[in-house]
Amino acid sequence: MNLEELNAQIDRTEQRAPELAPTLAYYRELVKELREIEAGLPRVKLTASEPEVGITVKGGAPLSVLEPVPVDPQAFGLAFERVLNVFWRHQQGRAEEAAAIARTMWDYEEIVRLFFSEDLSGLLQMAESQGVEPQLFAYLVMMALRPFFRRYATSLGKYLKRDWWRDTRCPVCGQKGTFGRLAKEGERLLVCPLCDWEWPIRRIQCVHCGTEDHAQLVEIDVEELPGYALHACNKCKGYLKVVDQRGQDEQGIDLFLADLESQPLDQVAAERGYTREPEVAQ
Repeated sequence: MNLEELNAQIDRTEQRAPELAPTLAYYRELVKELREIEAGLPRVKLTASEPEVGITVKGGAPLSVLEPVPVDPQAFGLAFERVLNVFWRHQQGRAEEAAAIARTMWDYEEIVRLFFSEDLSGLLQMAESQGVEPQLFAYLVMMALRPFFRRYATSLGKYLKRDWWRDTRCPVCGQKGTFGRLAKEGERLLVCPLCDWEWPIRRIQCVHCGTEDHAQLVEIDVEELPGYALHACNKCKGYLKVVDQRGQDEQGIDLFLADLESQPLDQVAAERGYTREPEVAQ
C-alpha cells in the first residue's frame, strides 16, 4: 500500500470514527516519516544463492537467519529520533516520558545488538536503568526499525515461494504474525507487525497453540463491526483478529489501522476470557 492509498484509508477511517481523529493525525505523520526513512535506505541484495534460500525456509528458518537484516546503528539512531519527535508532538499526555527519552544518550549500536539477539528483556532493562518507561521505549524502537525491515522484505521477499511456509512466524524476518486477513479467494493470511509481509497459514488451526481440533476453535463476529472477526481457541484461550476481504477487489491492510478499527473485538475477547498472548507450552 503506497502512501497515497494509506492516506485515503486514514481519511475513510476518520469518517467512520471521528473520535479517532487525534490518533489518526499522529499515525498520518508517523507513517510519512517512516516511509521517507525507508525511501532513503538502499535496496538489500541477496548474497546467498537462491537454492540456499529454499533449503533454509523450507527447513523451518526465516530468511533473516540466512541473510541478516542490515541495520546501520547510526541510521537507526536518526530514525529513532524522528519517530520520537513525532510521538512527542502528538502524545501530549506522555510528553514528560518522551522528554526523558530525548534527554538520554542512547547507545544505538547496543540497542540494535540487543534486538537482534532477541533479548527484549535487555532492551527493557536498558530503559529502566535510564528511568524510562520500558514499554514505550520498546514501542519506539520497533517503530524506528520498521523502515529497515520493510526495505528488507520488499527487496528479498520475492525469493520466497508461498508453499514453503505455514508457520505463524514471518518467513522473512521471524516475527510472530499478529493480525489475520481472509483474502479474495478465502485464503487465510498472517501479517507481520515489523516488515509488513503477508503469508498463508492453515485455515483451521490456532495460531498460538497449533490445535486443529474443530471443537476447540470458534469464530466470533460483532454486529457493529462488519468485516472483522475473532478466531479464538478454547484450548489455549488465545485469539487472532481477522479482517474479511473475501470477494473484494481491494486487498491488503494497514496493520495499525486494522488494529485500531477493530478495538471493540479486543473488549469482546477479554469479556469472554481470551487473550492475544496466551501462555502456550513450547
